Parts: sequence; C-alpha cells; structure tokens
Amino acid sequence: VVAGILGLSKVAVVTGESVSMISEAVSSRRPVLAVIPPGWKVSGRRGYTNSKSPQGVYHGGRVGKFLESMDEGGFLSLVGEEELRSSLERIWHAPRAGKVLDDRIVVEEALQRVLA
Repeated sequence: VVAGILGLSKVAVVTGESVSMISEAVSSRRPVLAVIPPGWKVSGRRGYTNSKSPQGVYHGGRVGKFLESMDEGGFLSLVGEEELRSSLERIWHAPRAGKVLDDRIVVEEALQRVLA
C-alpha cells in the first residue's frame, strides 16, 4: 500500500524519527523532504538537539547520523518546519527524480565474498 501511495506522489514528506519510513520514501524514486520534528533545534547546518534533552537522538545518535548521510548523499533534503513550504514549492515547480537508495549491488558483492 505504501509503495502505491508513494508511486502516485510527486514528493514524499516524512518526519525524521523513523529510519524505516525514511528508507521507504527514499526508495520511491521521488524527491524526499525529511522534516525535523517539532521541538528539535538546529544548531548550525547540522547537529540536531532536542530542546528538552541535549543528548537527543539527533545529536550524535544513529538516526541523526543516518539523516545526515542521506542528506549529504543527495537522497533527501532535511528541512525545518519554516522551510517546508518553500521547499515544496521549489520541487513542485521544478520536479526532478529523487536519487534512489539501492544497496542491492553492495549486498550481492558482500554475499559473494562471504560465500567464496
């Protein structure tokens, strides 16, 4: 069902809490906007901290590192709530295919090394 919904979409907008949700959106071949959850502060361009918890999941945690690597790799764009509208308008008026996350080849090569 989710693949069908994403397939009919022009852009995928997800929140940054779920690696599974982000991965599925990135695999859709659609541009992906990952919205920094409410209550999280952006310090500089990177390094997300929760205003209630300085050691929040976005600050040096696995999800934060995952989001940063997806953003830096061009698989998604991290946006704050205040940037969402302008980011959606940009994508809507200049559509582009999303960069697809496909680790199939990497997995096949790793399996060949293990089984050889």
